[in-house]
This record gives sequence, C-alpha cells and structure tokens, in this order.
Amino acid sequence: MINSAKFCVIVVLLGIRELPTVAEEDYEEGYCAPYNGKVCKSFIGSRQVWYSREDPTGGWENEKITTGLWEEMISELPTTCRSAAEKLLCAYAFPQCVVEDGSTIKLPLCYEDCVATHLQFCYNDWVLIEEKKLKKHYFKSRGHFRLPVCEELPRYDKDSKPLTCSYVGLTEMNINEIT
Repeated sequence: MINSAKFCVIVVLLGIRELPTVAEEDYEEGYCAPYNGKVCKSFIGSRQVWYSREDPTGGWENEKITTGLWEEMISELPTTCRSAAEKLLCAYAFPQCVVEDGSTIKLPLCYEDCVATHLQFCYNDWVLIEEKKLKKHYFKSRGHFRLPVCEELPRYDKDSKPLTCSYVGLTEMNINEIT
C-alpha cells in the first residue's frame, strides 16, 4: 500500500517553465525506455519512462521495491488514499522521461499531486509515516525510495514544453464522477 509518502525522491527544479535541472551532485545518468514491468502497468502502460544507468538491473530494482511497498503497505490504506498513493508511487518509481539536447532527464513528481496525496487523500497515513520516520522506523522494502517534500517539487504546467514533472492528475475533476 502505497503511502505516496515512502516512494518519492526529491528533485529540486529551478523554475516552472524551465527544463528540469538538478544539482550537480544529484545528477544521475539515465535513459528512456518503455515500461515493461507489472506492478505499475495499469498506471503507466508501456509509455517511455526514465531508468538509471547506475541500476544494472534495467529498472527491476525499482520494480522489486515498488512490489514490496505495495505488499507491505497497500492492504492497510483506505481506498481513497490507496488509489492516490499507488499512482504517486508509480510516478516516483518510474518517472516520465524527457530527452533534451541529447540528454535524458527524469521528471520528479508534481507539487499538485504530492500535496493532494498528502493533504487530501492520505493525510492521516502520511502523518503516521512521518512520525515513524522520526523514530527511525522504516518500511522494510523501501530501498532507496524516500518520502517527498512537496514544497520542493515543481508545479505542473500543462502548456510547458518540455514537461517539468511526472503528472498523475490527482487534482483533475472527472466530470463522469460528479454526483
């Protein structure tokens, strides 16, 4: 169960309309390739995602961590939180990929999706994870995944080219779901 909280790496971007940039010490070589895992298939399909060149498993390490977090947390989350957390976890584990000037860039989570998960869908669960973190109690399967700091994430701008973040759409209103 994905308390989006555990799966988000923080990448600080410099501006909403600028190409995402990371501090030199945080830069990680990567490449774009279709997602070919199972755990996030319903959210990602086979779109291009970013994979680290430092991961010799070709993304299977993130698949393993995501599967572990799914099993370790999902069953305990309420339905509304679970749905948002699953989407955020998948966007974190397998971020969208942008190719610019021959370089591949992983897009961090979007501020709006992070805040919606934290404050609207999973507030209590997020707080519990933060409290456990302070006590140094971590999920066994978390691997290198970390809880995001929403305020440090870039904001989504649908008109931005290239995109600045891996948008999940948790704040979009679906007219078919209005009662």
